[in-house]
Amino acid sequence: MLKLLLLLFAHVIIIDCLAILKNVDCGPHIDYEPTDHMYHRFKPFMVKLHKCIGINEENMKCVPTQTKVVKVFAYNVNTGIHGYLNMVNETSCTSVCALNSTSCNKYQKLDNKNCNCKCATRGDVNCPVKFYWDKSLCNCICRYTEASYTCKRGFKFDSKTCGCIKFNKFIKENMNSNNHYHRKFQRIEELINDLIGS
Repeated sequence: MLKLLLLLFAHVIIIDCLAILKNVDCGPHIDYEPTDHMYHRFKPFMVKLHKCIGINEENMKCVPTQTKVVKVFAYNVNTGIHGYLNMVNETSCTSVCALNSTSCNKYQKLDNKNCNCKCATRGDVNCPVKFYWDKSLCNCICRYTEASYTCKRGFKFDSKTCGCIKFNKFIKENMNSNNHYHRKFQRIEELINDLIGS
């Protein structure tokens, strides 16, 4: 009986901890806005303002249609001078398409009405050897993955070429700061250079 009571009690605690969260639809919602993003010179350091936040549908973004300038009385902590800061309160919002022509790949075109990328071609495309046509991505995709493809020492699997390339070339091709490999391979390249004495 004690086990049953403990089990019921544990079940009630677990249910009590669960929360069903609803989608935040596009609209003016209260947000915390710094009064000075860069230097934090003004007190109050943050204020509550309405900002256009939320998403109603996939590929959409929430943008303001009406704004109001609010004067915030602030104190400059560096100079000791009091004054007013102009801050923007977003009072009305709308959902617009977040995609543009660069959002689609070379086999797709932007459908502004439905805010998505559609295949520009209806039929199959002749993909290079080792690649196949993916109808959902409208693109030629490598048949292999890093896990299913074995490269010899000093080489790394590259999904763009669907084969092995020299590790140093792979690092250099993926070194731009927008790439997720950037930080990882920057340190690896430093270690390799230290080892080979370059």
